[in-house]
Amino acid sequence: MSVIDVRNLKNLSEARIGACLDIVPGSKFLVLQDTFMKLLDRVSKMSFLKKKFNECETITFCWFANPRCFTSSLNFIEGEGVAGNLQVIELRVGLIPLTVDFLSLELKSSFSSLYIHNNLHFLDAVVKSAEDIFSFYGNPNMIYSFGQNAKRVYEQLLFRQSANTADMGCDIDLLILFDRDFDMVTPLLSVLTLEGVLFEEFGFNMCSLTTEIGSNGSAKKVTLDISSDNQTFSELRDIHFGKISALLRSKLHDLDKVSKSWRKKNTINDIKNFVNTELKRYTQEQTILSNILLVCDEATQVRSQQDFSYQLTFEHEVVNNGSLSRDNFEYMETCIHQDKPMHRVLANMALASLACKGLSSSDYQQLKTQFLQNYGFGHVSLFHNLRQCGLLSVSGDNSSWHRKVPFSALGKKLAIFPKPPNLEESVEALFNFNYIPVVYRLVETVVSDHQTKLDELKKIVNLPQLRSVPHSPSRKITNVVVYFIGGVSYSEIAALRILANQLRINITVATTHRINYSTIFDHIYN
Repeated sequence: MSVIDVRNLKNLSEARIGACLDIVPGSKFLVLQDTFMKLLDRVSKMSFLKKKFNECETITFCWFANPRCFTSSLNFIEGEGVAGNLQVIELRVGLIPLTVDFLSLELKSSFSSLYIHNNLHFLDAVVKSAEDIFSFYGNPNMIYSFGQNAKRVYEQLLFRQSANTADMGCDIDLLILFDRDFDMVTPLLSVLTLEGVLFEEFGFNMCSLTTEIGSNGSAKKVTLDISSDNQTFSELRDIHFGKISALLRSKLHDLDKVSKSWRKKNTINDIKNFVNTELKRYTQEQTILSNILLVCDEATQVRSQQDFSYQLTFEHEVVNNGSLSRDNFEYMETCIHQDKPMHRVLANMALASLACKGLSSSDYQQLKTQFLQNYGFGHVSLFHNLRQCGLLSVSGDNSSWHRKVPFSALGKKLAIFPKPPNLEESVEALFNFNYIPVVYRLVETVVSDHQTKLDELKKIVNLPQLRSVPHSPSRKITNVVVYFIGGVSYSEIAALRILANQLRINITVATTHRINYSTIFDHIYN
């Protein structure tokens, strides 16, 4: 259970939308992007927006910019010659509740802005959204930051707060600011939870999945609500994808038996009561489970065509061994020659580079040449961007961008490579018992014994990348907010939910946007 009541943030966002619309007098005709329409629908209903529409003959053209209007946008408007006819209004929607324990700014361009262009303007949105949380629940008792961008956000928060930032009466015991740059490996790994697989294969528009299943002649449109409002999906979202198909079929079989139990009713009244109450609920749940099964079967078919088991073996060996064997190098070459999806090929190259402290010069040049020959020489600039954001590097090349905390050293210190445990429902099962997300270990270390392990954490991540405000030694940590700057993967969300259950604490996840390996390379490519 989350300590944050998402209704407060939802009401705050709705109030801001209403205030922006009130700035513009008279009648209003909204032209919305499809993604922004879903965003508005998530925080405000059309009935609320209609109240802001009044009849008036005056026509004013306005542009609402979320989260703020940047100089480049104003220069574009000026260059098009419409600056005098267009009123620009900043609309800061803030954090959008996607589930009861997951909030997102849905700023998809923040990844490329932060890590390719080194443009930090999105950090202001992160700071203000954190302040929104503080306005309801008080300043956190403790703040830890991991990564340079997290440190910048922390310093801005500290600057804006009073000198005494520790509020012993606040509801939030711990805020962890986690820079995506601190761990790029986890989102590059194949996700194995139901929700993560569906996001990877079909993508989500806010809290909705819409796709067509089947051939063109008999295609069926499937729409699935993945928010907390869908209790059936909420119970299944973090289950390992390998188990989900059998589980769904078992549930459908049980529901079918229950829905036919009306035949055993003794009286007409019993039958009527069953039809009017229970049958409707069972039918709705049956429809939801059938739709989930349809998209799962489609995703399974896609993955079976891609030799997914070989991909998992490659990831396991590269990440755990910290070195690139000839077999693994040949696997990457084979993926290129077989014309595998470009983003998956790039993710494998980046994974090998991060886990192995960079590729050798010969391996890098060989893979780059084969990639360009197969996918086109128009992708030359892509490799520059990959090196710019640190996803690709050449070992021994001082001109390459290198991370201050090598992944191999971080992994050994935090023990993220486990031995197979006995519990199937443990966090290790999220990655087939081969890997534990870095953020899981960091949060676990801070929460379990935050005083005695503070020095150990400082040694792991270096002092400049870790900050904390004064805290009460006797205060037990029960309410935690983990804020991912630069994106969060569904595997990490699932891992933190497992941690919350194990430690019996409340963890709320906030982020700039949702990512996986495919969305990362979409941002870099575009």
